[in-house]
Amino acid sequence: MRKIVFIFLWVLLASCICGGGSPQTNNPIPSISYKVTMVRNDTLYTYGDSFTAGFNATPNDSCYAKRLATYYSDVLVNRGVGGSTVNAAYISFKTDKLSGKDKPVTMMSGVNDLRGVTHQHPILTLQCMGYFKSAITLQFLKSYVFATSTSVIKSGTWDSSTTDLVTGLHSKYLTSSTANSTATYIFTDSTLVIGTFGSNGYGVVSGHFEVTIDGIFKGRYSFGAYGLAGYTPQTLVFRGLSNASHTVVVTKIGTNKIALDYFGHLKNSSDCKPIIIGEVPNWNKADFTGYMGTNFYEYINTQICNIKSDYYGYPVIIAPVNTYLNPNLDIDTDNVHPTNQGHRHIFESFLSVTQ
Repeated sequence: MRKIVFIFLWVLLASCICGGGSPQTNNPIPSISYKVTMVRNDTLYTYGDSFTAGFNATPNDSCYAKRLATYYSDVLVNRGVGGSTVNAAYISFKTDKLSGKDKPVTMMSGVNDLRGVTHQHPILTLQCMGYFKSAITLQFLKSYVFATSTSVIKSGTWDSSTTDLVTGLHSKYLTSSTANSTATYIFTDSTLVIGTFGSNGYGVVSGHFEVTIDGIFKGRYSFGAYGLAGYTPQTLVFRGLSNASHTVVVTKIGTNKIALDYFGHLKNSSDCKPIIIGEVPNWNKADFTGYMGTNFYEYINTQICNIKSDYYGYPVIIAPVNTYLNPNLDIDTDNVHPTNQGHRHIFESFLSVTQ
């Protein structure tokens, strides 16, 4: 009887954490950490839209970001920009991260991506998940090698001359439309990250590719519906490898273009600063439900919850914004932004997952 109960609980937990979302590449252990540890007297970097910037909060610095930094006696660097999208939040975060910033991070965005759309919101959700997961990966990334590097061995036909890709870690990226072309990377580490892209915009539909590690098939992947305009960053995370020499081979399948950004490795979890992702607020006013319907928020926030399952044991957590935010009492007369009470409730949701 005890064994049956254990199996039931495991299935229940896995269904809550791992169903849907971005493709999970190696998640044998679900994330069961309910809080992340914040270090006092540090610097907190916050990324997002007007909710993070503090629009409509009186005074302006009473937004959740300022409240959270004050609670932990942290210096606040608030990168929130009203009207911005997840794309903009990610690019701002990437710029800080690549310049050497390694600090606690919050990211809350998606409202402006999803407002004003109708049939496209499922694709936009997938696109948002790519940015969120890529941000989590970048927060924990230890080292990486650009796919265009000579240390990545290519066979078949590849193009490494394309530039001006602001969503990538590198200004150039590796592409191929030739079936059976391969990119091989030899490394010594217990983790592997493959930075790639998804797109169905600008006439470029992302193709399929297969991944093997040490000759063992790890999966076939395609991100062909993961972007409406240009390339959306996507990350594949493989963990649980022996800390020894390994060979990963990416093989192009078919003739639709694929694009590779980098091969990388994660830090030890104990060396990582936390990252907290906030849910999309579940407003029920006409400005939102007229486009998406009242059930859509459950869908997108389930996807946000699921993206953390590749990072079990790492300090990543989802702030349960909608557990604290009341859509009937906390929204102002513009039907979009929180009242002062709403800003305080968002802060409380972030605080609830920290210690």
